[in-house]
Formats: sequence, structure tokens, C-alpha cells
Amino acid sequence: MKHLDLFSGIGGFALAADWVWGDEHEIVSFCEIDPFCQKVLKKHWPDVPIISDIKEFKYHGGKVCLITGGPPCQATSVAASIQGKRTGKTLYPDMDRVVSLVRPQWVIVEQPAGNTTWENQVTVSLASIGYHTAKFKRQASDYSLFHRRRRVFIVANTSRKRLFEIARLGESPPVKQGAWVAPPRGTWRSTRTGNCGVDDGDTHWTHRLKALGNAVSPPMVVPIMQAIKELT
Repeated sequence: MKHLDLFSGIGGFALAADWVWGDEHEIVSFCEIDPFCQKVLKKHWPDVPIISDIKEFKYHGGKVCLITGGPPCQATSVAASIQGKRTGKTLYPDMDRVVSLVRPQWVIVEQPAGNTTWENQVTVSLASIGYHTAKFKRQASDYSLFHRRRRVFIVANTSRKRLFEIARLGESPPVKQGAWVAPPRGTWRSTRTGNCGVDDGDTHWTHRLKALGNAVSPPMVVPIMQAIKELT
């Protein structure tokens, strides 16, 4: 399974694919602009090249079976809307450009759930380049993880029949929800002290917090990838 991972973050999609395909999984390239996330990717996948800016992506040929990506959601998410900061701007058109150039068998797009307009724009855009889509809504607590993290995964393939099969196989069996236990008093770091980056580079807490907050939780996407493996 040759895999091109866009907006890679700290490698949530890549880790899920490693779990599903094992030695058959080959990451062609990451694409990630954040320096801290790049360090994490280089630590765990030292031999995989990293493209720093998706706008600079150039396709030089070669087979790619799977493209994954979660375009930055700060301007399109429900949280941004609540804060009055939703602009509707998204980097998805850059991902769409890459998909149209590479023409992989499978595409998985991840985004926080709740922005129906954005989701419809993605499905229409994929349809315009010949892809059918199926949509999966997930939350992390459904996979025994101790947070909610509601997400939508849009899966695309040029075969409508395969999408019907994905819709059937990709639905994961229900599991016992993880208890969302309140942490002991004083556990959370103050937003004013201890959470600020410093100019000498001694603390990476804010970088880690941001990277984890933006990351794809691998267990949420594993059932979809297992279904793809069964159909490939």
C-alpha cells in the first residue's frame, strides 16, 4: 500500500496504516509545514521524505494507492464558529489539486464534524474529478479513548460499487465507551503560566499540546483502512 500523507501532523494516519498493512505499508512522502511535527515524523519515520508546503507539491509519477489528509480546520470548525472566527477558508483545494494530479485508488479526508457546508463542498469537488464518496462520523470515545474528538472521514474511490462496500465494511462494531473522568484538581496547566513557549527552546509543551490537539486518533480510522485492505 503506497501512501501519500498530506497535512501529516504527528503521523496519526500513518500510524493507523502501519497497524493495518504492516510491512506492506510504504509511505511515499509526508507533507507537513510545522517544524515541531516534522521532528516527530523524522523520529518515527526517519527514511520518509517530508514536503514542507503542500503548495509546492509536484508529482513526478509513480503509483500511489492512498492519499490521506486532514486540512487545517481552525477556520472551518464548529469551535471556530462558536468563537466567531470561522472564515470558511480551507486548504482543502490544495489537497484536491494533489488528488487530481496523483489519481490514487483511495482518498481519506478528515475534519471535525459539524460543518455540513464544508463537507458538501469536498464531496462535490471530489465528484468533479471522478470520485464517489462515503462519509463516516466518529468520536474518539466510541473507541475507548478518553476524549470525544468528533470527526468526519470522507472516503473516496472512483468505483461506486467499492464505496458501497466501504460503507458496509467500514462501520466499526460498537465498543464500550471510555469513561470521561474529570482530572484531579490542579491537573490542568494554567493558560497563563507554564504553557508559554520560551525563546531558549527549553520547553515544548505548547508545541506538543497543539500537535496532539490537531492529530488524527488512529483507532478512529483503523476500521476504514481495514475495509480498504479487504477490498484492495
